[in-house]
Amino acid sequence: MHNVCERYNLIPHPEGGFYREVFRSTDVVQTDRGERSAITSIYYCLTSGQVSKFHKLLSDEVWYWHEGGLTTLHVRTVDGRTEHRKCGPPERGGRLYVVLERGEWFCATIEPLTEYSLVSAAVAPGFDFADFTMATRAVLVLCTGNTCRSQMAEGYLNTLPGVVAMSAGVKAETEVNPHAVRVMEEAGIDISKHHPKTVESMMGLPFTDIITVCDHAAETCPMFPGAAFKHHLGVADPVGYVGSAEATLDTYRKTRDELMGLIMKWNKNS
Repeated sequence: MHNVCERYNLIPHPEGGFYREVFRSTDVVQTDRGERSAITSIYYCLTSGQVSKFHKLLSDEVWYWHEGGLTTLHVRTVDGRTEHRKCGPPERGGRLYVVLERGEWFCATIEPLTEYSLVSAAVAPGFDFADFTMATRAVLVLCTGNTCRSQMAEGYLNTLPGVVAMSAGVKAETEVNPHAVRVMEEAGIDISKHHPKTVESMMGLPFTDIITVCDHAAETCPMFPGAAFKHHLGVADPVGYVGSAEATLDTYRKTRDELMGLIMKWNKNS
């Protein structure tokens, strides 16, 4: 344990890192989950080699940096965007506070070679473990351009209970394929706010599973030390299809349905 944890009497947190509650309001507010304190606050510390695993809250949370290195919060927003919010000294590219909205999945890492990062986390309405969900699976989906198949898979995976998913490309392009957006919308899944991400932006995150959906990504997938399982759910790329507008959409629908079936089977059996 780093001496900063001893200095502030911090204890291990279930998500990783160390914490101590320092304030719990005696004012009570009514929520759809029952009564909660109006606000709570903790000290939270990550030390070298630690991560905060993917989780989400049913309250808003604000992190305030105190000392040590830069902490990056890797967030999947409610509408499907992936953001990397840096909490730490401004001269290192950080902000002194970072806001996390209710329902956002996130994890946290500190910079390599950083001894520790100490923050406060204020939660309103106040924190209750009944409002805290740890991801049962944190999945990274990989393909080549991260424009179509991996985006469809990310969208569907995030409808599964307890699962958080992000996606990336080994040669990420600039925008999500509009046909993919349309056929996922037909299935009731909105990926219109998704955007391509690079594999490099996902390194160091605590994924439990890596799924590749194209052969090229399967062959060139980098090592993710924290990911215990790697799976290949290969499906044909619909992007190269040439035909009428409706026939083209049918090709994307076939890819969507194949992917969803493979993911459903994988989630059930693995």
